[in-house]
Amino acid sequence: MSISKNPLTNYFKKKNIVDNVEEVHEVEIQSNSIEETEALHIKRLKPNELTDSTINTTDDTNTASTISLTAASSILSSSNERDPCHGSTKAKDHILLGPFQPKTNFPTVNGRRFRSEWYNTYQWLEYSLASNRAFCFPCRLRNNCKYDDAFANTGFSHWKNGRARFNDHQAANYHKEAFEIWKTGLQNYNNNTDVLKLINQQHSKQANENRMYLKEIIRTIHLLARQGISFRGHRENADSKNKGNFLELLELRSNDNELIKTKKEEIQFTDHKIQNELVELMSKQVTNHMVKEIQQAKYFSIMMDETTDISKLEQVSLVIRYTDDQYNVHERFMGFQRTTAMTGEALFNLLLE
Repeated sequence: MSISKNPLTNYFKKKNIVDNVEEVHEVEIQSNSIEETEALHIKRLKPNELTDSTINTTDDTNTASTISLTAASSILSSSNERDPCHGSTKAKDHILLGPFQPKTNFPTVNGRRFRSEWYNTYQWLEYSLASNRAFCFPCRLRNNCKYDDAFANTGFSHWKNGRARFNDHQAANYHKEAFEIWKTGLQNYNNNTDVLKLINQQHSKQANENRMYLKEIIRTIHLLARQGISFRGHRENADSKNKGNFLELLELRSNDNELIKTKKEEIQFTDHKIQNELVELMSKQVTNHMVKEIQQAKYFSIMMDETTDISKLEQVSLVIRYTDDQYNVHERFMGFQRTTAMTGEALFNLLLE
């Protein structure tokens, strides 16, 4: 039997295990592009366990840049409701805005990254800043996850086969159907918007014409009121030969005013209630103007006189005399007021009213 001649001290030396033992190291990568410090746990694998998805530990700078971009994109996208990561519900809320197509420095993974040029070729394509994945807006809008979960729900990120995969998806019948539904919906919305716009324009035009016609009515009433001419006639129906001063004057003005001629066949604005209301408004304007002049005058006097009308009711006439800045005397008749007593207190209260 042979006896090993290894010295006893060899048994106390630290063994160098490389191929059979896995070592786990924690590498902390500082990023200046975000506020937080990202910690990356890298597992050193055996040579036969290396894959394309394994993180390359030899280029710490590129890895840190990729992680920083991804983290920053995630932070930015959290406040953007249009990001595809929010699913079908948010897509419906922003259907008029269409696909979310940000243009930024897309992160690079395994030497590949998303390209903004793809937006020009595939108008349905959108990109998620939160997940670094591509989505199809029409399919996400329709929630076509039962046909192609990658583009409708989870997202696509194999950029190496990007164009080929996009072409396959674009040629699929379920995508064409979703795309057609989306475009038809936009067209219907635009058509409805155009119709509503025309309706609003027509309504505004009609309202403006009615406003101008009402001004002509007011001018006619103002002329009659200023001249102290009565308004109503004995008969005002269509068969009457003399409909009264107001209607006859409107008829005369319609001969050289196309607006009055057209509108008086559509809308009247000639009812006696409307006439009385307009006269009352004019009266208030005149009264307010006279009151303003009286308030600015240094000197004024009030004259009140009582008389009894045919119905044996007592009425008081109110006249105010005042001077202007040039000391010209003005006398304004304020109107008649009915009263139940002629005492000083009753007349004072009437004046305050």
